[in-house]
Amino acid sequence: MLFFCFVLVSCDNQMNEELKPPEPTFTVDGKEVSYKRGTYSWSNDNKAVNADSPTPSNLVVDLENNEVSPNAELVITFDYQPSKKEGGIWEDNNGEYTSNK
Repeated sequence: MLFFCFVLVSCDNQMNEELKPPEPTFTVDGKEVSYKRGTYSWSNDNKAVNADSPTPSNLVVDLENNEVSPNAELVITFDYQPSKKEGGIWEDNNGEYTSNK
């Protein structure tokens, strides 16, 4: 009985590891820029996963800064094309973070 429970848990973890959103690549003026993936929800083939992350200021604490010109174009490509994409900009309003989509 113990072995059977372990196999179920192991299979469940394996399914969750396989269910990940596509990996984006961000480029500005042809130069790849770094990023950190934040909180997300992802579903595919009747499976879903929700992942939480730290607040934006804690998430990017050791992320390299990327300086770009004000009119630079950001291009986002994916390792495979998702059917729906949604993004936003996090703003710090006196310690309260809001997401503008």
